[in-house]
Amino acid sequence: MSVALDSQNCGACAELSGPPAGRWMGAGEFRALGLLQEVNRLFLHPMGLALSVLIAEDGSEEFGDILDRRDDPEGLVYGDAASEEFLRRARGVAAMRRAAHVRRHAALGYLEQPLGGGSSGPLPRAEKTPGPEGAAG
Repeated sequence: MSVALDSQNCGACAELSGPPAGRWMGAGEFRALGLLQEVNRLFLHPMGLALSVLIAEDGSEEFGDILDRRDDPEGLVYGDAASEEFLRRARGVAAMRRAAHVRRHAALGYLEQPLGGGSSGPLPRAEKTPGPEGAAG
């Protein structure tokens, strides 16, 4: 088995061969915890992207493709964002993130890994583009 997580230059994130060590979360648990919802809502939807989970007739779940609607000026939005279940999942993910912040800050000094190997610093600035009313954004 070969698993590509993301970065080529990260020892813990490099391609893994053979049975992966550690606990791995399946798509069903990822979705049930609200992580799919919040990764989509907070990160992917504003860019017009959405990670999907496929649910088979037998109830098993696996990660699907990424929906790409980057050409849509609104990106993607959930229609049920005010439902009690939606809010419950969002609160659960926020609690997980707060707990992770405490742990990671104690261990590493940051929550989100800084770019460039430093301990902190701003994200690289994107080229300025016109905002909603034509102002530089």
